[in-house]
Amino acid sequence: MPKCAGRSVADLLRKNYTNYININNMVWLMSSTKSELNRYDAIGGHIAYQFVSMLKQFKHITILRDPLERTISQYNHFMTMQTSIEEAEILKLHNYSFMDFVSTKNPNLSLWTNVYNVYLGDDGNVTYDVQEYLERAIIALNELDFVGIYEQMDETIDALKERYNLEGEMDVIGKTPHGNKSVQLTDEEAIEAKKWLTPDYVLYNMAKERFNEGESWKD
Repeated sequence: MPKCAGRSVADLLRKNYTNYININNMVWLMSSTKSELNRYDAIGGHIAYQFVSMLKQFKHITILRDPLERTISQYNHFMTMQTSIEEAEILKLHNYSFMDFVSTKNPNLSLWTNVYNVYLGDDGNVTYDVQEYLERAIIALNELDFVGIYEQMDETIDALKERYNLEGEMDVIGKTPHGNKSVQLTDEEAIEAKKWLTPDYVLYNMAKERFNEGESWKD
């Protein structure tokens, strides 16, 4: 998931798997043959579950973060990134505040707010129906082999190491600098933002409960 310590987890995987690759390109993934993919011991990246679930030879893991904190990080990333992508250009062109971003109806931007719902619930349909996505996302969440929690990263890494026989320390979380850009929310704004992020909070709270009950991975 974007902005959920993916880079740090990837570093840990690289230390343990010689043939590791990080991708974010669905076209490359879907055009690769099974034999080509089998050359790799581990594959990382931000890819919708509908695609990675087809790779039956791999275990599927993810880490979820408090949705408000994740979305703030996403907003900061867009507002400070140097490369030009459509989402960042829209934010900057219209001078979006964080509250504008989290409540947006813009179809390009809204896919970057409730990202758990999108990444887990996407079925390739052009129309984004929040409730239909959430129903599929809940099923997908329960199908994942391992779900860790960003706010409990020490326990998450210990569980990953035990489950997958990993070794080594995890590098510092949050390497990407955001300069001096920060988001300051009032209590009322934070409450309002969380309402807009309800689908992701449903999934995050399910994952957190599962993790704290010691059921974050499948036997």
